[in-house]
Amino acid sequence: MSTAATSATEGIRPASVGSYLTPARALPVGIAAVVVVWLFSAPAPGLRIPLGEGVAAVADWFVDNCGWLYAPIAGATEWGLGVFLLWLQLIPPPALCVVLVTLAWFAAGTRLALLTGVALLWVIGTGLWRPVLETLAMVSIAVFAAAAMGIAFGIGTAMLPRLRAPVGVLLDAMQTIPVFVYLLPVVLIFGPGNTAAVVVTVIYALPPMVRLTELGVRQVPHATVEAATSLGVTRGQLLHDVQVPLALPQIRAGLNQTIMLAIAMSVIAAIIGAGGLGSPVWSSLGRLEFGTALDAGVALVLIAIILDRASSSTVQGGRLWRRAAIAGGVIAAAMIVCGSIGGLRFADFTKVPSWLDFSLRGRADAAVDWLNISGAVVIDPIKNALVVYLLNPLNSALATVPWLVIVLLVGIAATVLLGLRRGLLLAALTSCIGFLGLWAEAGETVAITGVSVILTLAVAIPLGIAASADSRLEGVLRPILDTLQSLPIFLFVIPAVVVLGSGLPAGILATVLYTLAPACRLTCLAIKEVDPGPIEASTAAGATYLQRLRTVSLPLGAPMILTGINQSVIMALAMTVVSSFIGAPGLGRTILVAVAQVDLAAGVAAGLCMLILATVFSQLMTGLTGAVRRAEPESDLRSNRE
Repeated sequence: MSTAATSATEGIRPASVGSYLTPARALPVGIAAVVVVWLFSAPAPGLRIPLGEGVAAVADWFVDNCGWLYAPIAGATEWGLGVFLLWLQLIPPPALCVVLVTLAWFAAGTRLALLTGVALLWVIGTGLWRPVLETLAMVSIAVFAAAAMGIAFGIGTAMLPRLRAPVGVLLDAMQTIPVFVYLLPVVLIFGPGNTAAVVVTVIYALPPMVRLTELGVRQVPHATVEAATSLGVTRGQLLHDVQVPLALPQIRAGLNQTIMLAIAMSVIAAIIGAGGLGSPVWSSLGRLEFGTALDAGVALVLIAIILDRASSSTVQGGRLWRRAAIAGGVIAAAMIVCGSIGGLRFADFTKVPSWLDFSLRGRADAAVDWLNISGAVVIDPIKNALVVYLLNPLNSALATVPWLVIVLLVGIAATVLLGLRRGLLLAALTSCIGFLGLWAEAGETVAITGVSVILTLAVAIPLGIAASADSRLEGVLRPILDTLQSLPIFLFVIPAVVVLGSGLPAGILATVLYTLAPACRLTCLAIKEVDPGPIEASTAAGATYLQRLRTVSLPLGAPMILTGINQSVIMALAMTVVSSFIGAPGLGRTILVAVAQVDLAAGVAAGLCMLILATVFSQLMTGLTGAVRRAEPESDLRSNRE
């Protein structure tokens, strides 16, 4: 058959079902289907699938019959953590301070050494010396294990392409499942305490190490690999002498991400009985003692900044050996001096000196009391309006609409945006929430997430637009957004509770603060990176700035703006679990109660529902972004014709 005949045959090939479901064709069919289903369906399904109970039964069997597998891991973790913490406690505290400052100088220079000194003064002045040592011990053990395993798995995945697909699916699941769900099986197997905290931190911090190691090894130039192979090197020599050294930047980036995730998880793991800085944070928030929580929060932020800068800095060549020699000499001298002077050797940094009391306990609590009394005139109406006019109507609407109607709407939207196959899949996933018996809790979560994202976009999009037009405003916003994106998730709860008190409004404020950065940053970037051609053409036609923004910049930047909205929604779903600590309802509260009661069945069901919500919305936003991108050439063609 000729090429022309082939092209003609392809041109008359039947279109897929999804191609016929344009919005204009699907709208009347969808309305009719929704009306019919609404009349003959219940608000929630009566059938319930006991998936969580099945998982719990499997976990119980594993605990009872597979001790030979997890007992050595528990023993090795407990031994390593105990030995490391013992050595930290045996070193005289002044000498340990010198060691930490010197290591910071060795890793990144004088500025980081000064910041480390300030952080140590803060820790000593707030009485957090013991929790900081416990956090350092847990993070060090977890990062060492995660780095070793991550590098091994990453190299293996890069060298064996068949492993990429299954390992990629496993890593996606590990990074998508709510972090609190990790706690349940780990506590069930290892029991509460520091050992379980280290294990769950390793699991949580492992994926970026694997991904970036695999990426670095796989992206080594093919010509370099062929040149080394032609010289007769073995596969092990090729890996050791060529691929791993060239992949070091990516491996170092993976280590940096692993450290940051380990710090965040070590604090969250305090809810399963782990020590460290997380314990004073959560216990203080539970007692509404904001000063103590702020003390630990500031210490954690300083530690995170120091470890981030130290792990991302590089020292090469002769400077490395010179710095190593100087650092070794300083540490040796500090050990000798502190070991020979009794006052330094037996110094007790767990007691706060009267001249070095930096604690915010009394001052922060007094400020909160004043704010609650003096600001109630302004704050209380805002809280009431937020609940009465936004949350309650949305929650009532979601509770009133039958579950099959929502499933049908999701299926129709997904079919129009993504095709029939994905539409059926997303509709089936949405129905699983009802069959798991958590339809009402999922509705509360959607309502909280929806209100939070609406408020976030109401602030982020105007700020992003203004920053794209004013470089000075962008310069002011950049460090603020960087700070918001680098803070651990639980720290957003503290200022929210300080301003609004405990409850759902505080959870929404914490979510807004947490999700603000990606939406604002990507809105600014989307408008700044719009093709200058259409903008110049509209300017030449006499359009004002607002007209150019409405007709050119926002439509052309819509795909990137939608990406920012997608990120904000996923982050808001993650934040619902943390905001449940201060009274927010929904799936987050179900997960929190399950963790507290070690109820694996309820925790698995709620975590799976949260995963389904994130997957469905992410897929819908992906389809919407694709539709917007496809619409751009059509709008450009229409403009050219006009």
